[in-house]
Amino acid sequence: MQIDLRGQIVFLTGATSGIGVSAAHLLSQAGAAVAIHYNTNEREAKALQKKTGNYSKIFQADLSNTSEGEKYFEEVISSYGRLDNHIKGSCSNTAQ
Repeated sequence: MQIDLRGQIVFLTGATSGIGVSAAHLLSQAGAAVAIHYNTNEREAKALQKKTGNYSKIFQADLSNTSEGEKYFEEVISSYGRLDNHIKGSCSNTAQ
């Protein structure tokens, strides 16, 4: 099955480890620009950004803090001008 996400902006939390890394690669292979979330692992986020390409960008936030989660969402929208999809990767203590 082929999924075409060309031109789509995907907000991916928990992107720097586990299933999040795999999701970022699959999304970029499908053509999406991935808004790569990280909490503390900036080095891994930057490496993932290079690998995924497609205008992917990194964004830092501690999503256990509601105000940081809101700030992250606003930064993604401000950076890309819109948001098409959100995927929650393996991220613990995510603010609801």
